[in-house]
Order: sequence, then C-alpha cells, then structure tokens
Amino acid sequence: MSLNIALQTATSGLRAAQAGIEIVSRNVANAGIEGYTRKTLPLESLTVNGQSIGVRLGEITRSVNTRLQGEARIGFGLTESLRVKDDFLSRLDLILGTPGGTNSLSSVLGRLGDS
Repeated sequence: MSLNIALQTATSGLRAAQAGIEIVSRNVANAGIEGYTRKTLPLESLTVNGQSIGVRLGEITRSVNTRLQGEARIGFGLTESLRVKDDFLSRLDLILGTPGGTNSLSSVLGRLGDS
C-alpha cells in the first residue's frame, strides 16, 4: 500500500467520522422539538482486491415508525371524511330546517295545508 492510498483512506475515514458527529449533534440539538425524527448515516467500507481504500457515506435516513405513521394517516382521512359529512348535513339543516322549527319543511307544508 502506497503512502498516497493510506492518506486517502485516512482522510475518507475522518470525513465519515465528521459527518457522523454532525448527524449526532443535530439529533441531540433537536431532541426536544416535537415532530423531529432521529436521523442516521450509514457507512460502507470501500475495498478493492481485498484492500480497504476508504469509507463511503450512505444517504441520511430518518427513523420513522411506519405503522404509526400509517395509522395517523388513516385517522386524518377519517376525520376529514366526517368533517365533509358534517358540513353537508349542516347545509341540509339550513335548507330543510330543524324538526319542529318554524322554517322546517313539515312546518311549511302544515301551514300550506291549513291555508
């Protein structure tokens, strides 16, 4: 192994360590913030002909509970569905009136029959 390759390997290792420290510091700094998810940085060893030539940084990933996230989406969808139904029924109440009210359909028809 040449000195150049050894320096490149060490440099890539130091860069990987620095990137890992940055991710950890962001996780610690944002730990108290609601909605923040922990991030991780996978590292991969680079080898050629059985010799290590450095470290490759993977993509930063968020740690998320996908089941919980799916249940939340289902809950939000149900809530919006019920909100639309409530809006529709409220408008129907305005048009037809509430039972026993002076502007209700039955009251209007009763007055029409009386006249």
